Amino acid sequence: MSVKTLVILMSALAGIAAMAGGPYAADHDPAAKIFNTYCSPCHGETGGGNGPIGAVLARRPRNFTDCDQMKKLSDDHIFKVIKQGGRGAGLSPESPMPRWQVGFTDEDIHALVKHLRLYCTKPGLTFHNK
Repeated sequence: MSVKTLVILMSALAGIAAMAGGPYAADHDPAAKIFNTYCSPCHGETGGGNGPIGAVLARRPRNFTDCDQMKKLSDDHIFKVIKQGGRGAGLSPESPMPRWQVGFTDEDIHALVKHLRLYCTKPGLTFHNK
C-alpha cells in the first residue's frame, strides 16, 4: 500500500475514530485526542496494533501493549519514528508509518510518547496482542 493511499485511508477513518473516541479520550488530554484521531486507525483503539487500516497493511503497526517490546524502545526513538516516519527513522523501507513532523509540534509528539507509555502502565493494559 502506498503512503498516499495510507494517508487517504487515515483521513477517512480519522473522523470515525474521533467520533468513537478511545480508552483515554479525556477532554483535557490532547495526546489522547491525537492518538484517537490519527493513530488508532492503524494502531487500534487499545494500542494493540490492530486498527482497521493496520489490518490491511503488509507490516503490522507496532503493538504498544507489548510491554516487553516497548521497554526496549527509548522515548527518543519513539519520538523520532513519529516525527520522521518509519523510513526516516531507519525502520524497514516497507514501513508504512508516515511522518508527522508537519502535522504535530514537538510538544505534541512528546505528549504522545508519554501517552503511548500508558498502554504498559495502566492496570489491565499489560496484556500482549501478538
